[in-house]
Amino acid sequence: MSRHFSNEKSAFFFLLCIIFIDILPAAEPNSGFVPPGRWGRPLSPSEIAAYGKYKATKALESYNKRNAEIDSWIEDDAIPDYNNAALLYYQALLLQPDHDQAVINKFVDVCYGKAEPDTQIRTFLGKWLHSMKVSEIASRIPQCNWGIWPESVWPSEKTSQIFLMKSFRHFHFIIAADAITLASDGHYRAALERCMTLRRIARHLSYDSKLHLISGACDGTALRTIRRILGDMSLDADILRWLQGRLAIFQEATPFLEVLLQEYLKSEIEIIQSFSIARLRGMLLKGAADEPARQHIRDLTDEQIRSDVIEKYQNLYGLTFTILHSDKSAEQKIAEIKELTDYIPNMAFSKPLTNIYNELGLEVVNLIMGIDMKLTEEKKLDEIQRIIDKSEELHTIELLTNFSKVLGKEIDFSFIADSKITDEQKLIEMQKVFNELSEAFAFETATFGVIVGNINSHLERQVRHKAQINSTKAAVELYLIMAKTGQLPEELPDDLPKDPFTGLDFLYEITDNGFILGCRSDIFKGGKERFTFHVQKKSN
Repeated sequence: MSRHFSNEKSAFFFLLCIIFIDILPAAEPNSGFVPPGRWGRPLSPSEIAAYGKYKATKALESYNKRNAEIDSWIEDDAIPDYNNAALLYYQALLLQPDHDQAVINKFVDVCYGKAEPDTQIRTFLGKWLHSMKVSEIASRIPQCNWGIWPESVWPSEKTSQIFLMKSFRHFHFIIAADAITLASDGHYRAALERCMTLRRIARHLSYDSKLHLISGACDGTALRTIRRILGDMSLDADILRWLQGRLAIFQEATPFLEVLLQEYLKSEIEIIQSFSIARLRGMLLKGAADEPARQHIRDLTDEQIRSDVIEKYQNLYGLTFTILHSDKSAEQKIAEIKELTDYIPNMAFSKPLTNIYNELGLEVVNLIMGIDMKLTEEKKLDEIQRIIDKSEELHTIELLTNFSKVLGKEIDFSFIADSKITDEQKLIEMQKVFNELSEAFAFETATFGVIVGNINSHLERQVRHKAQINSTKAAVELYLIMAKTGQLPEELPDDLPKDPFTGLDFLYEITDNGFILGCRSDIFKGGKERFTFHVQKKSN
């Protein structure tokens, strides 16, 4: 009986050993947690180092195993039955391993060609596999709703918008580094598929106008990585045709500019609804051409005044949308929008406001602009006192005085340097002055001119991105021609994607290492946009 019990107990303990031997290596400690040693004592430094080495080894093994199975992995196009990709993206971000900026910098260096994928990079990527896999699944789900944003005008690091932008700024470098590492191991099709995954993520980010900047960065990195991989791989007609098809059917990211303008218009109307009739009447009087026109404005009822101001804004936005929706080239659109801004009151305060920011700091600018920033009254008073303390510096008084003149207030700030006035009086007076400047600034900026002034810069960024897309598609066609004929064509075929700035063929130049596709327009700073493509020469 005792022998039977002893045998059962031995078998039980043997089973426990098998279970824990199988489980413990897979249990990942949380950040700052060190697994206990034997009998619950803390691990020694040598055991901690050994455990870290073990985790790194397992991560590297996992990454190499994924790469060995990558061909079958990329063939699996099945879309899981989820309703919202954003839910999985949030999970993917939560699955990210603990890392510091030095690790991210390593990935960035690989992406920009400053470093080659090495064992350390592969180990890091092994730790990111679970997160990357979930994001891959998410990218294949059509619907993506990022949820509700906080109403805060001044988002902090803790808001979901900032969290997402910061997280995906890191994440897109990891996926691009994964693609480059796959290409360095000869898995070119899989590497290009990773780039398409990144493009799908970028498209999902573009569904929300608040994420358009990181969306463009993600897609730009994906396209830049595609160019790099195409230059590193030997010409393979099958892979090139596959990529050609992928690029042709890909649904491009949602253009953010029109969505942004719609939000601006909604915001402008809300502001107009909050303005007093006296202020709105003053806005209309300021733009009146002559005395009869001014008298007509004075005769309008309060309801007519508010309606007229809203109608003027809607008409200006309508003209802008008409230009953006036209079939004209980007170059022509930009010129027409510039003409439209000529009818808008001169935004002369932008330069002095920039000078104030450079000299006195962002807080002063925000006080003038009336931005709350959740500053306490005590903090606001501290900022005003700091300006008073700087009054001995001549440029402080000049900056503020000149800015007040631009706003039509003609305030002489020399009083803050007057020794006859007490500091308490100066503080009280400065509070009044800043309130007055804030009111005047709100009045001046409640015009379409502020928005229109930014449209061309937004449009330029959008068209530069389109140039990246079109040049990549055109380049694949050229690579295919070379794969078939053994050489690049002397001139571009007629049916290739065009330079989006002008609507004409890209400028085409054959080089010793490949070719260059360039945009024809040089209306922006930095000159013409040029995209360089390398061709891997066959070894003799």
